[in-house]
Amino acid sequence: MVKAGWFAGVYLAISLAGVVYGQDAQPQGQINIYKHGGTPFSYQIEAEADYIIAQGEFQKSVAIARKINAEAVAQEIQNSVDYVKAYFERRDINKAWREKNEYKTDFERLEIEQKAMEKNINEYFQNTLKGDVTRELNYMLNKLYFVQYMSPGDLNPLDSPLNEVDLKQIYLTDGRQLVFNASNPQALQTPWPYALRDEKFAKDRKELEDSREMLVREIQEKGQAGTESGERMMKAVNQLLVTLETVYPDEKRRDLNIFPEYDSAKNYLNSLIVQVNRARTTTDQRIFDKSLRFQGKTLLNLIQYMCQNGLMFSKPQPGGDRVYKPLFTNMRHLYLTMGSEKKDGGQLPAKN
Repeated sequence: MVKAGWFAGVYLAISLAGVVYGQDAQPQGQINIYKHGGTPFSYQIEAEADYIIAQGEFQKSVAIARKINAEAVAQEIQNSVDYVKAYFERRDINKAWREKNEYKTDFERLEIEQKAMEKNINEYFQNTLKGDVTRELNYMLNKLYFVQYMSPGDLNPLDSPLNEVDLKQIYLTDGRQLVFNASNPQALQTPWPYALRDEKFAKDRKELEDSREMLVREIQEKGQAGTESGERMMKAVNQLLVTLETVYPDEKRRDLNIFPEYDSAKNYLNSLIVQVNRARTTTDQRIFDKSLRFQGKTLLNLIQYMCQNGLMFSKPQPGGDRVYKPLFTNMRHLYLTMGSEKKDGGQLPAKN
């Protein structure tokens, strides 16, 4: 009888646990068996029943955890698939938009840039004059390349004079970083910015100018720069940069009235580094022996000279805007007159 009661208690405990793999993993609530008075043997049965219930609850928790973990893994896999799908869909959308709204080739990009340049020169020239006009000058120079094949007599009606003072402010370049002014076509000149004229830079300036003379002399005599002279000039430029940082520390550069001085000097020295590197590798002595000196006195002479020697306008030095703006105005008049006539068949305007 007691044995039958024990089995009945165990069966009751298993039934109450109600845990079988594959059941709904939703929480069913904790099962509690309230104990009342009984014999030691009945307490043993109840204890074993509690133990079995605990095992059932543990197995149920394991099943729920495995299900949650499986769902999480599945969601992670789906998220990764969705991410890849969204990535390529965004690429396709972006590509379709670019194909619809932007240029597709370098030629189309160039055509858009040229149209913008034409508008800057033809329609918005007053706004263009407010900034740097170097790009517009070079654009018109390229469009007026045919001028070099024309006789000066045919060009007189459209010409404008250039005096020696103006020529000293017009800076040219070989298109590969070497810069010089039209009046004195010798590269590696040093029109020192305001900040570098301070006495604190005197020693470094002298060293750079001495090293420049050594480098230029070697190019003139040997056809190319030597290793020692090139390295000496590069070190001189670097020393100027170090001194500049010392004279203009961070706290000083934060002053908006002082920063432009520092920035102009640093940009000049950075451009000088590029010129030195170019000078060390060039074999063109003309830029150093003054054989490229401009002999003309008018704008058209200057255009012919630049086209024949493969030169371009370089950015103006500080204060050079005073010359570049009227130069742009005169060149624009020439470009609009001769350019339109050229498109119509190459006819020039009649002489006065």
